[in-house]
Amino acid sequence: MPPQTLRINLDFDCTELLKKTKNYDKRLAYNTIVAINEGLLAVQAAERANVRERVIVRNSRFIDENIARVQKASVKAKRPWGEVFIVQKPRFLMPYLETGGYKKPGLFPELSHPTLGMPTLGGIARPERTFPVPRSLYQTVLKFKAARGGRVYIGRRFGLYAIKDVGIFQRLPGMGDSRMVYSYRKKVLLPKRLGWLKLARVVAERTAQAALFRECAKSWARAGNTF
Repeated sequence: MPPQTLRINLDFDCTELLKKTKNYDKRLAYNTIVAINEGLLAVQAAERANVRERVIVRNSRFIDENIARVQKASVKAKRPWGEVFIVQKPRFLMPYLETGGYKKPGLFPELSHPTLGMPTLGGIARPERTFPVPRSLYQTVLKFKAARGGRVYIGRRFGLYAIKDVGIFQRLPGMGDSRMVYSYRKKVLLPKRLGWLKLARVVAERTAQAALFRECAKSWARAGNTF
């Protein structure tokens, strides 16, 4: 999905204050950059905390690598703006928790039909809600061969077999029974639950404006002035 952009403008004007100090134009530039970057880092912290609160994150590195990455503003680079962004990559679903959408099936060649397998809680792929699916049980690495006219697919590991439009099952040894490992769905609703844009606006406006006032006050004080 295309990235969404939120522009936040700061309304605090300290130019008249800094004109009474030396090099006010440079001071204003550096003060503004400090304020913008402080706002960016505050938004980053708030967004990551929001994800941890609202979404089960099974990989501890996932948030740092993908959520609320920051490109800072820089005087040296002549970049008077900064970005907080979510990594965009194929089949990455996190942005849809901001806008709402659907997780759709992918085509796995071994099964020869589109499948969207949801791990069954308590099965070998998802023994507990907070457990990540082991790589050895990713649907992309499981090997099956067709049987019974193409509706049933026999797995080569873990006693697995797949039934078209139903799911993936595991045979239980000595019991003559099976348990579901993945259930197939046509699509899965991804509800709006994060509110990133609204949270970013509130945090950035509050933090950056306070930081800009503070930095301007420091410049004023360094020039020997008092309020």
